[in-house]
Amino acid sequence: MIPGRVCSREDIIRLLSSIGGLVKSNTIVYVLGGAALILRGIKDSTIDIDIIADNLRSYNAIIEALTALGFHRETKMKFVNTRTNEIVDLDYGKFIRLRLYDVMKERAEFLGSFGNLQAFILSNEHIIFFKSLTERKKDIEDIKTILKKGNINWRILVRDAIFITKIELKERKEKGVLLVYELYTSLRIIRNSHPEVIPKNVMIELERYAEKYFNKWINLKTQKIT
Repeated sequence: MIPGRVCSREDIIRLLSSIGGLVKSNTIVYVLGGAALILRGIKDSTIDIDIIADNLRSYNAIIEALTALGFHRETKMKFVNTRTNEIVDLDYGKFIRLRLYDVMKERAEFLGSFGNLQAFILSNEHIIFFKSLTERKKDIEDIKTILKKGNINWRILVRDAIFITKIELKERKEKGVLLVYELYTSLRIIRNSHPEVIPKNVMIELERYAEKYFNKWINLKTQKIT
């Protein structure tokens, strides 16, 4: 696997423009992860560019464009360009384990139109959701950076985490993403060393709901076994 090229804001915009010049019909994407933080001026660089295609048609169109640009598929989500050392992580309707919910689309910021490609940036709150699921040290550091430099709406962060957790447990049962628990766990790690970046009342509320839905998740697993 190639080490990956350090990408700047200009690199991200150039890649989106190149993809937009190749897709043949209206295609919608949502940028998240480090690339989104760069576009917001929260980070300076990233190794990979994370993108969610809005649907399967858009996903296939982007893969076709990436292939034309010299990328090849290395894993299910990872596309690499051995000439430029660029890495794109691409999924559709979800990213890794978490679905792209309508509440995420509604709060996403419009970045711009690049030919037939329309690009949106997920909100800082929802970027935190995806980063809280990876258990990677660098993602915890990114969450910390967002909390220090980004404008966080704590009410929306807590509300949407609970809302999504409810849907996940209702629709996917014990296989659902226990988002409010994952979020609480990640924020607790950060607050242990940087208590000033997370309000105490937010942690208390998240802990309460994390415990509540963790117990529901345990009950669902128990019901399946019995």
